[in-house]
Amino acid sequence: MLPAFLKLFQRTTDGRYPVRGDAIEFAEFTALYPVGSVNEYTEYKGRQIPLYPTPGRRQITTHQRSGTPDHIAPWPSYSYSPWLPYMHVGSNMHNAFHTPYWPLDLAKADWLPDAFKKTSAKSRDGNGFTSLYLLSRGPISHGCTHVNPGHLVELRQILPAETARLDQVEVFINQSHLYDVFDIDGDGQPEVMGVRYFVAYSLRDMRPDRLRAPVERTPFYDWLYGGELRQDADGAGYFTEVHDAKFAGDHATEGNAYSRIRLYEAAYEPERVQFYATRPIPFVRELRKVGADHPFSEARARSDQAL
Repeated sequence: MLPAFLKLFQRTTDGRYPVRGDAIEFAEFTALYPVGSVNEYTEYKGRQIPLYPTPGRRQITTHQRSGTPDHIAPWPSYSYSPWLPYMHVGSNMHNAFHTPYWPLDLAKADWLPDAFKKTSAKSRDGNGFTSLYLLSRGPISHGCTHVNPGHLVELRQILPAETARLDQVEVFINQSHLYDVFDIDGDGQPEVMGVRYFVAYSLRDMRPDRLRAPVERTPFYDWLYGGELRQDADGAGYFTEVHDAKFAGDHATEGNAYSRIRLYEAAYEPERVQFYATRPIPFVRELRKVGADHPFSEARARSDQAL
């Protein structure tokens, strides 16, 4: 029975979970982050929805200027966070996972609700903060995927520490009208993956300008999903007549159809951001790779080995 089961298991999972003796190695981490995408819309069923460009299966690749997939942008506006390219654009540009890069001056953000401007936190010198790091969900970028700094650092630490293995990481990008579907709680019922984050704003002259949608759940979801989301009497969200995505080779296509499927709303996880004095890029790159099997190395942080 066991050999037959293992053979079937390996075939159906495409060998992703190695067998060690009489045990299966099953290491997975699930996190749901809000992201910003290309600054464009597309029409679906008569409504405008955010456009997700370059759909298909891709993989983490080298940065064309630094020559490494473990790129760290040398400009402070990117917060010295990981910059993970998954697509080359021309001879020196990329589509990548990276942080927002514009200033958001609270004194000038009259479009932002007061609740976002108030915090009891103080700077090291005891003064209040004058700027805000705030991801915009949906249309905002030239083509990259924006991720908040703390989430991007977490994402990098989920991935293999060894730079040489990053090109083994695949990136799956859906068509704009398709959904990520997963049985996240193991109850046998698939759900559409979502996250409770209701902030989307536009830019003007590379500065935050105005909200694209109210920051309340119901009107925000109406904007984000183009009217596709319904709600039960208790407020639980669900979709009717939608599809998930499947990937044929490198192409994203329509997958399974669902006559009714629930929206799973992950809580927005507060970020954990580490502050430190400015250091050379090799130091920063080595710091971002630290994990249980990759302790920090002063030697690598001081040499080109960290590249």
